[in-house]
Amino acid sequence: MLAAVLGIIVSVQIAGLAAQRRADETWQRRVRLARDIEQVRYYDELLTMSVRLAATSHDSTYRDRYEVAAPRLEEVLRDALRLVDSDDARAALERTDAANTALVALEESGFERLAAGDRAGAYALVTSARYGKLKADYWKGMTEAFNRLDADARQQSDWAQHWQVGTLVAGPIAALLLLVGLYLVVRGNLRAMRHQGLHDALTGLPNRLLFADRAAHALAAASRTGAQPTVMMLDLDRFKEVNDTLGHHAGDVLLVQVAARLAGVIRPSDTVARFGGDEFAVLLPEVEVLAATGVAERILKALEVPFNLDGVTVSVEASMGIANASGADQWVAHGSATEQVAELLRQADVAMYQAKADRCGYTYFTADSDDGAMTHLAVLGELRAALERDELVMHYQPKTSVDAGELLGVEALVRWQHPTRGLLGPDEFIGLAEGTTLIHRLTAIVISKALQFTRVWLDRGVRLPVAVNVSARTLLDRGFPATVADQLTRAGVPAELLCVEITEGTIMTDPDRAIAILRELRAMGVRLSVDDFGTGYSSMSYLKILPVDELKVDRSFVSDMTQNVNDAVLVQSAIDLGHNLGLSVVAEGVEDAATLDALKTLGADIIQGYLLGRPMPEDLLKQWITDRLGENAATHPASRRGQS
Repeated sequence: MLAAVLGIIVSVQIAGLAAQRRADETWQRRVRLARDIEQVRYYDELLTMSVRLAATSHDSTYRDRYEVAAPRLEEVLRDALRLVDSDDARAALERTDAANTALVALEESGFERLAAGDRAGAYALVTSARYGKLKADYWKGMTEAFNRLDADARQQSDWAQHWQVGTLVAGPIAALLLLVGLYLVVRGNLRAMRHQGLHDALTGLPNRLLFADRAAHALAAASRTGAQPTVMMLDLDRFKEVNDTLGHHAGDVLLVQVAARLAGVIRPSDTVARFGGDEFAVLLPEVEVLAATGVAERILKALEVPFNLDGVTVSVEASMGIANASGADQWVAHGSATEQVAELLRQADVAMYQAKADRCGYTYFTADSDDGAMTHLAVLGELRAALERDELVMHYQPKTSVDAGELLGVEALVRWQHPTRGLLGPDEFIGLAEGTTLIHRLTAIVISKALQFTRVWLDRGVRLPVAVNVSARTLLDRGFPATVADQLTRAGVPAELLCVEITEGTIMTDPDRAIAILRELRAMGVRLSVDDFGTGYSSMSYLKILPVDELKVDRSFVSDMTQNVNDAVLVQSAIDLGHNLGLSVVAEGVEDAATLDALKTLGADIIQGYLLGRPMPEDLLKQWITDRLGENAATHPASRRGQS
């Protein structure tokens, strides 16, 4: 009898363990399929974006990206097919595979049209209704397969739990206690696996899958309640610099602290998720548009407080895009839940990159945002090609002494000779370049051209200093001093004939790092200038230790100083401050003789502005110098001076 009972207990235990093993295996396949879906989403978006951008730019690398991503997507789909064993799930994935084959055919046809020069036809092909229908079928099959495998995993988990309960009832008290413990461990493991599949491992926040599920429920509920669910996408500005400077561990610590602050700002009914890297998302299920603005401002305010990363204090900023499902009943009526959520996220993502480009903290998605995003991408693509085709040209604006009118140097200002739009000023493209690493390459080209210009004048016997403007992103690049040294060597120009101009805001982005790099440049002999002085928020404690040679008073104060007493006082204060710190003072925006006379009275050293001349190409500058100095330019003080 005892043997029979023990046999039953053992049999029940074995059956329960087998059921649990099957449940674990199924759940692991479910988690793996979820990860495969994330990979499919990434490569699918990369493929679509590659062919669309190839149709709107001249960058041939998009085809190369497509060629790399397409076979990887097929590998992930084959792996997904191996993970499912039910006929329904396999059939769904086979439909996805068939849709993918048709999509690839359309995309290849798009590239064929591109090769034939039909860019409009290529773009129309990959934005057509048929392309969109195939995308919908593609993701519908993937979603059905995942849901089927998820249902199987949950069902088998329930069976495993039932077997354990049966074992507990059948066994003796000792076995009962033992199996109770085993049951709790198994249940804890199941919950841990479920949590792992739906949450970010680093921060503990919901991941993309859980966020999408909650967003879908919010949209469905909105059709009944009339609420307007809002999605916010958030990206940390210059997060890469933290990783590069302090290491990836410090980057992880920062992400954990950011996650905690975001979670502390929202309500319990809201959701904050991490999608990967430094990208976060916020779901506000029942928030009006104006209330969403308040949440965005609270988030930015929460991130203003510096972060302590193992003893190192770091300040970070963020850019946010906001998309609101106004008229949520219309959203629910059209498209699947997956498509609705994907569209909201896409809109928020577009708005986020607009906010990053405008440096405004946050912005809302509008109908114009899509056009603006495509325009920005197209301009960046054209700018990359422009650097290859040497379409950047330099204009130069002279700088002279206040008293004697001696030519002391020039400022180099970049322009883009666009093949169809004509000559473009820096406002048309510098801001976009500063949002990417393209600014490093652009700056290197500007410095190279400016130094070549100086070399030409050296060969004529004239030492003509040249100043170039440098953005915060480039100045804070650890490799920037080496780039400058290399350009000086290539051009054969003494370092003292190059002046690097930075703004107050550039310095205050990361003062300690900026000062360290400025000291490297100063040690090389490069002259340094604080540009647009008076418009930023530099601290006097930093200003007095900056290794700079001059202050440039911003044109916004100089141009009206003869009409506005306050502007005149500010200019006088800037001149006195510069002289007390042992610096030369340059007044920008001098446009008339009255302003020049006032600057002489106040004691400015150097002037720059339309009174002397507008920024001009090199041939016109040569004529300007000849007209002003005569043919024997080499005897002018500029030929003997090394300052700018």
